Amino acid sequence: MKGVISLCSGILALGICLSASFGLLTNKNRMQNQNMFGGYGEIHSVENYTQHFYYDDTNFYYQAYVPTWNNSFFELYSYDFESGESYRVCKRISCSHKTANCPIHPCYQTENIPYGGQWNLVDNQFITLQNSDDKLLIQLWNPLTDVYTSTIQVPRYNSISDAQGLGGKYESFFNHALRLNDDMILIGFNNQMHIYDNNYREILRFSCDGLLYPLIAGNKLCWSGHGELNCIDLKSGKTENNLLDGLFKTEKNISVRELNYPFSAFVYGDEIYFPRENSIYAFNPTSHSLREITKIDPLSTIDPYACFGDGNLMYYKQNGIVHTMNLDTLTVNDMPDLLKVPCASVRDLLLFVNPETTGTNDIECYDISEKRRIHEI
Repeated sequence: MKGVISLCSGILALGICLSASFGLLTNKNRMQNQNMFGGYGEIHSVENYTQHFYYDDTNFYYQAYVPTWNNSFFELYSYDFESGESYRVCKRISCSHKTANCPIHPCYQTENIPYGGQWNLVDNQFITLQNSDDKLLIQLWNPLTDVYTSTIQVPRYNSISDAQGLGGKYESFFNHALRLNDDMILIGFNNQMHIYDNNYREILRFSCDGLLYPLIAGNKLCWSGHGELNCIDLKSGKTENNLLDGLFKTEKNISVRELNYPFSAFVYGDEIYFPRENSIYAFNPTSHSLREITKIDPLSTIDPYACFGDGNLMYYKQNGIVHTMNLDTLTVNDMPDLLKVPCASVRDLLLFVNPETTGTNDIECYDISEKRRIHEI
């Protein structure tokens, strides 16, 4: 009997030890998976919404424009998917986020923030820049491992001369970076766009106006400049301008606001979808074909005009009611609970933001699975 009790006690003790060891191992793995933003897993940009929103396995991150007594800057906030709580990522009071002891300081170097305050991700790593006297070093910062990887160097200053031969210098200004496909990466400076392979060897270089919100449809990289849709073929390097010229009856082509506005234009398959006047159109930059997708209510549309996520197009229909259309099945449903079209979606959350407001409480969420509005973030 004593032997049985002893054996049971040993098994119980072994089970407790194994359970404790497993718990420690699980916690250790979880801690190893924690990123510098405080969440877990790799960080991604929210699809179809440029670079303002980010998420990982547990949290959603967004930048809020915070005015101060002598300056204004973008503060990084986190929204916990499970608890629904929102908080600043950096807990330090009055932190400038520019010193090494701040966990998110690589994102806040002045050179890293292009126009609009957007941060750029390539392969789940943030683009960072280091200035020297004559070079600009491009590095990738991995917020999961806190490791930097050097990529390329570009001249910090460039020479320019006019027709009279008078010259000067201008500084290289970083404005965009993203992965185009499995084999190509785009990095832009000023109005010069550079396309690299995975080893950061330059493949193509071209000049353009715009490209704040590039659109990739098939082998075409498209952008809006001066109200026109332009593109470059990623295989041949051939550029085409004014792709929409002559496709509409009115003299005015699609406006810069409609194509450059990050909420409104998006790519699905090989087509670019965009709103114009009282319709949403799909344009194929390879075949140059244009087709009308649906009518929208032009009187009740407020920014954004349309949104796309998880295969669904969201837009205003009659009387300002938000409708959804599955672009594969063309099934249409109305969503009367929504007061306006969202600007993006992540997981089961629809995100609403007013780009004209400042501060931290300008983002709202709607839970699709539970069909309920969540408090303002």
